[in-house]
Amino acid sequence: VSKAFTAAETLNSSFELFFSFDYRGGGTPWPAAGGDSMISYLNQYKDSKSYFWYKGKPFVGTSEGIDNVQDWHLGELFDQRFRPLDIKAYLDKVQGAFSWNMWPKGPNNITTSPDEEWQKTLRDKSYLMGISPWFFRSARVNSDNRNP
Repeated sequence: VSKAFTAAETLNSSFELFFSFDYRGGGTPWPAAGGDSMISYLNQYKDSKSYFWYKGKPFVGTSEGIDNVQDWHLGELFDQRFRPLDIKAYLDKVQGAFSWNMWPKGPNNITTSPDEEWQKTLRDKSYLMGISPWFFRSARVNSDNRNP
């Protein structure tokens, strides 16, 4: 992580980084406190000139972290998931969401319907729409597992 921030700072450009903590990828949630917590990483790097800030707060993403919503008390939080209804009960805890539903199913082109559903669910919250050609995901067919 430190090398990524050092490289970004060395560029002396508008290139910025932010954390997106995967709550399912490692088998256990990120710790709420301590040296390996998401808050410790954020506190260590948020003041870097290469850290991305949004609306005056450090930007933070999570993947499937909704069960640990109590840990999110610093930063501008965007949760990443496949279905907008998963986040509906937590709208008071997030500032926006990022959809992972960006791949066509079989030979059918993807439509804007999932994005419209997200925007309806989020109401006045921010929404990030993914574009699949710009995003690589190593996953088995018909699986949410990103680490086959």
